[in-house]
Amino acid sequence: MDIPIVRHDDAFATTGQLCLHDLDRVVAAGFRSILCNRPDGEGGAEQPGSEALSVRAEQLGLAFAYLPIPSVDVGEDEVRAFARVLELLPKPVLAFCRTGRRSSRLHERYLADFTSYAAQRAQESAC
Repeated sequence: MDIPIVRHDDAFATTGQLCLHDLDRVVAAGFRSILCNRPDGEGGAEQPGSEALSVRAEQLGLAFAYLPIPSVDVGEDEVRAFARVLELLPKPVLAFCRTGRRSSRLHERYLADFTSYAAQRAQESAC
């Protein structure tokens, strides 16, 4: 695959901005979903919009979700929204933003916040 992908685990990977022609390669690489974390218009007119990406993804049989995160400073609300979306998307998921950094940061926070939360809940349920 020509686009650089960082695999975080078997179910989640990140990359920088995707273009419409990249989606065929995303399918060929075995991804089942795309998660767009880049706000529409952030990169100017040359950035493909989420609607066009969603239409092309659907044509190729990919699930598509749009969860724009305007900054790498990821807060609790963004992490909760990410967790809800990630739970619903077929795996593996390829998330993207301009460079992949925001998407990676979201995933890091999700693992830190929700993994410990889930473990705590499981321990409380066992008591």
